[in-house]
Amino acid sequence: MNWIKQKTWRILLLTLVFIGVLTLFFKYGLSFSDWKDAIQTATQVVVVFGLVFAWKQIKLASEQVQKAGEQIKATKELHNIQFEDSLAREYRELTQNLPIEALLGKRLSKEEFENARKYLFHYINLTNDQIFLRSKGRISDDTWTDWKDGIKSNMNLPAFEKMWKEIETSENKKDDLQKSFQELRRLKSKDYEPDPKDWNSIKINF
Repeated sequence: MNWIKQKTWRILLLTLVFIGVLTLFFKYGLSFSDWKDAIQTATQVVVVFGLVFAWKQIKLASEQVQKAGEQIKATKELHNIQFEDSLAREYRELTQNLPIEALLGKRLSKEEFENARKYLFHYINLTNDQIFLRSKGRISDDTWTDWKDGIKSNMNLPAFEKMWKEIETSENKKDDLQKSFQELRRLKSKDYEPDPKDWNSIKINF
């Protein structure tokens, strides 16, 4: 549609210039030499108008590309926020199944720990996923700062520490737990620093 409009404007411009030249020729009885000069002048005018028109079209196209880029960025940010919210919602639903005592830093009885065991394990698994996503740039800086503080705080609570120790010392080769949670192991090994997003450029032994 835009291409048709551009072509129409060009044809109209050339037609107006041509009519103007003919008007001058017949009204003032221009000689062949004057006619030639008029044609050259008209051609120059057309070129100038053409350049101005082309410049405007390029500017318009550039603005459209910029707007499209801004829209894509906004859409990407919205999707990222929704993605982070889904993980936060999963965390909230998970912690609702944990004993309040565990979240308050109190030690659980053997029975309480066994009842909470699968939820503690799922929390550690979710935490490892969050760290992995951060290392791939899927989690924003502000969100990661909040999550990292929460992870560090929770992992230092007795119930979570006990679950983590069980994972680390497990000799169950079938479950292969010793090879699991590599991202969390790596983060804990340096007291939750550096940022997992920078792991590709930093080699860490853990």
